[in-house]
Amino acid sequence: MKIRSQTELQDFLDQSLSKRKRELTTLRFILLQCKRNHEKETLLRATLPMLYAHWEGFIKESSLAYLDYVLRQRATLENLKHNFIALTLRGKIISAGLSKKNQVHTELIDLILNHSEQVVSYDPNEVIDTQSNLSSNVLRDIMHTVGIDFDSAWKKKAPLIDHQLLKSRNEIAHGELVSVDITLFEQLHRFVLESLEQYKTEIENAAALEKYRSTV
Repeated sequence: MKIRSQTELQDFLDQSLSKRKRELTTLRFILLQCKRNHEKETLLRATLPMLYAHWEGFIKESSLAYLDYVLRQRATLENLKHNFIALTLRGKIISAGLSKKNQVHTELIDLILNHSEQVVSYDPNEVIDTQSNLSSNVLRDIMHTVGIDFDSAWKKKAPLIDHQLLKSRNEIAHGELVSVDITLFEQLHRFVLESLEQYKTEIENAAALEKYRSTV
């Protein structure tokens, strides 16, 4: 993945979300056309893991794309917000946390205080982890990593993420014969599409407004 400009970022996000929306819309159409109850019940169960897959997939993919975009702007640490400084120094921070040597801790302090002209450097694939279980807490951490505010609108989504989408997906994926009614499906289908569109917009705004910079 190489995202060098805002245009490339927007094109990437547009294409990814478009494919996901088309597949989920197709699934819904097939489901609503189904007449036999036992077939509809089977399809309803099958759609939940797919809804979750696109929920997790797009959040991860778009976050990686944005981190790659920021990386390729080659900004120095002095011009970046703290979350990106933390990504650059992530390895040193982890090492210092595992060590009891004052020398190691001092070296970390030196890096933070005296290397402000260092260019941002990290591997996006090492810092975005959905844990194959994208709960609201995991989402909050990912959003903090990329510098997007987990605001009240996202907090309101937490119960639906944790107690409906994630819970239903886990039960079905682990072989439990739970039933899914059409009302729940419609609710989660709408939620996933709207939430991914919202996340896409926030990523695009962060790039356009250069929210990764400390001066913004």
